[in-house]
Amino acid sequence: MSGHKLHIAYNFEGGYEYKMLAADPEITMDEFAQLCADTMVGVEVRPREGTLRVRKQEDKEPHPRDMKISETDWIDAEPVVVYYE
Repeated sequence: MSGHKLHIAYNFEGGYEYKMLAADPEITMDEFAQLCADTMVGVEVRPREGTLRVRKQEDKEPHPRDMKISETDWIDAEPVVVYYE
């Protein structure tokens, strides 16, 4: 894991506001989604079945699950959506 963190604003499905998370750019979308779930599920949202996906706020399609944050065009404080598929 690198020392640099990218601050990402995420909206988790069922949540009521954006949260900020400092993430290592070398983690995958699946790993990022799990970090978000770890802070939200059971606290602000109920657990549910399904595969977590990540997309930029303005995009319709999610990023590939194995894509690393460093492979995206995300900038610091990028707004993304984490949702169940």
